[in-house]
Amino acid sequence: MTRLCSYLFVMIMLSQQHSFTSERGGPKIETFFKELSFTPSFPNENDLVKAYGAGSSIVKSGYRYHCYYSKSKKVWVALRVSAEDKIESPVTGIIVTILPLTKKVVPPDKEIPEVSVKGIYLRDKENKIKNVFGEPLREYVSNLGENINLKVLEYFPNNLTDGSCIRFYIKEEIVVGFSFSSEV
Repeated sequence: MTRLCSYLFVMIMLSQQHSFTSERGGPKIETFFKELSFTPSFPNENDLVKAYGAGSSIVKSGYRYHCYYSKSKKVWVALRVSAEDKIESPVTGIIVTILPLTKKVVPPDKEIPEVSVKGIYLRDKENKIKNVFGEPLREYVSNLGENINLKVLEYFPNNLTDGSCIRFYIKEEIVVGFSFSSEV
């Protein structure tokens, strides 16, 4: 399993304590990786709920998702936890999107900063992804919540700090979401 979810979770939790900013004011994931030197472990569900509240909880395909909506950023965030792991319940996936993920709108207890993936932001053009990452390993059509028929570009970078799986969700050539997940 990769440690990207841990890095991103820690980045979000500590972002107000560090001055890592991007051209849009949010933390840059790659800057965070380079600047911090620590041995992360996957955050668990208890840490997540303590930091952000329970959110809107959904169980699907053996996973539990804690979903939050940031009104100020107009962004949905879902954190995936194994519903079957009752002891540690590690966070193993993160979805960030401008599309609604649930009918129930629950704000996080503390603000979630805007994040990018190697300088790619939500609402950027699709061609920016291929300029940065190259051709995807897979390209297909899938759903994200109740949002149907989204184009998905899927990457499995060799560098584990980038995550074992990065997916970009595209609608009408615009990045409407991205996810990082640990895939076994």
